[in-house]
Amino acid sequence: MTPLRIAALGFTAASFLFVGETASAFVRTGAPPSPGMLVKIQAPSLAPTLAVPTRKKVRTARGTKTVKSAKRAKKKVIPSVTSPVQVVACIPARLRPGTGRKATLASVGTKDRAAIGTYVKGLERIYCEGRDDEVAWGLIESSALAKYRPAVRLLASEVAARPELALAKPKAYIAMFENEARKKSAGPMVALGVLYERGVGVPADQGKALGWFEQAAANKNKRGLQRLAIAYATGLGKSADIERAKKQLAAMKDPGAAAQATAEIVVRLADRPNPDTATIAQWSAFGSKTYPSFAMEADRAFGAQMGRLEGTNREAAFLATATRAELPAALLRSARELLVSAEPSATTRAIGYLKSAALQGDKGAPRVLAQLAGDPTAPDLNASALAALKAASDAKNVPAMLAYASVLGLPAQGSGSSDAAVGVLKNAAAANDADAQQRLAMIYLLNREAPGDVRAAADLLKRATKNGSAVSALIRTDAGSAPQPTR
Repeated sequence: MTPLRIAALGFTAASFLFVGETASAFVRTGAPPSPGMLVKIQAPSLAPTLAVPTRKKVRTARGTKTVKSAKRAKKKVIPSVTSPVQVVACIPARLRPGTGRKATLASVGTKDRAAIGTYVKGLERIYCEGRDDEVAWGLIESSALAKYRPAVRLLASEVAARPELALAKPKAYIAMFENEARKKSAGPMVALGVLYERGVGVPADQGKALGWFEQAAANKNKRGLQRLAIAYATGLGKSADIERAKKQLAAMKDPGAAAQATAEIVVRLADRPNPDTATIAQWSAFGSKTYPSFAMEADRAFGAQMGRLEGTNREAAFLATATRAELPAALLRSARELLVSAEPSATTRAIGYLKSAALQGDKGAPRVLAQLAGDPTAPDLNASALAALKAASDAKNVPAMLAYASVLGLPAQGSGSSDAAVGVLKNAAAANDADAQQRLAMIYLLNREAPGDVRAAADLLKRATKNGSAVSALIRTDAGSAPQPTR
């Protein structure tokens, strides 16, 4: 058979395998072989993988042998479930619907793209329109009830802070959070703990609440760690264990979160029928000594609790307990209430409260003391308020130093300097306070008596700028073209 004839028959070498004598007979006679003598071979596929096993020869110590190669795994294509609406940039990246492998059915929980769109609309309302209201959380809730997992986790985070959100559909919320918790999601564990602790939608059960907090803490969840420390300190589900609570706080990597938890412990202990003032004071002292942000967090926690108790019969009792425990925010509030009274004994107590708060680093108390010290209508208070302010200033409380220097009389443009005020400001500037550094620099610039004053002012402004003073940065910019002093 000629090559042309073979081509005409339409057979290719890759299409058939000829076995034994059949191949040579076909070449000699030109007669086509019978179908039984042919074994069809599949042509190579253009797909990314080929599931057909192959054979290869492998050399061994005893010679060569033919082995079957391993099958190549077929590439698995995972379908994504993405948002049907555009996700705008104002939504935080951590809350945006996932894409690619982060948007698989297992990770998002539902194929319902409408649920994802509802979730995105809720996020837009909160983060883009600034409307953190019932409508926004209603959209998030609808998406969560449709089993969209990111919505469930976000809703759990909000319920942990505001458990009243679950009052409308408590059973649905409990079931939804329990289902997500079984998938090792720590946020819903915290939410479940809060709901069982407060008895929202379920009978209050401190044992179950503690169990959920322990599970969340075991997953290194920040809120779970905070809640567990609070539980140990306040005796949730078992007797209070102060040392265990402190160990839990020490294990937290975020000092700010630990300060928040400590402030919450103080507030919760104060809001009890028979509060232990000594224990509250101990926790307050521990927070002040351990965490720089404790004073700020304690003020925030105290204000939030007073807001929740406003108009109730517990409000006055809570304020009295917090004041006895010398919580700075409570001292300041009690002092302001006492100053409304014209009784001398009340004003004396008020100044005592303000002094105690200022000594603990409170920023508001020194301002009130400065007002009392310079009030011409209350000369009987001037001396005692000034003495209290000086005591706080001597204790290196920077806000008290600034207030005390103001009372002593800072020098104005063209006037002589006040040595006492300048001395106090120097101490505050040495404590690296940007406001003190800026004020002292302006004194040197406006009342300069020697070239060294200008150089000292430039150095102070540089330090204040480094410490975050925008005003000092502007002054340095404006002064850049000013003539330099002669040496």
